[in-house]
Amino acid sequence: MTHTLSTTITGTTRTGADKDGNPSYTVSTTDGTWRTAPGSQVGFGITNSEFQGEVILTIDNDLIVGVSTPDGEHFTGRQS
Repeated sequence: MTHTLSTTITGTTRTGADKDGNPSYTVSTTDGTWRTAPGSQVGFGITNSEFQGEVILTIDNDLIVGVSTPDGEHFTGRQS
């Protein structure tokens, strides 16, 4: 099930990489903690400065598959 969540990122921790070297992160927010999907573009972008603070997360099966700024100007990964 895919849904979006407007929240604030409070921290990111690199938790490893997949077999191809793509990073994965644990992302803490004011509404809970999720991991980025393995091998997804969101793993590369979620630590960028434009995504530190208020964001809209796209979550699929409890994994972050996309993130965007509230105004939609900046985004990475899948958007719903």
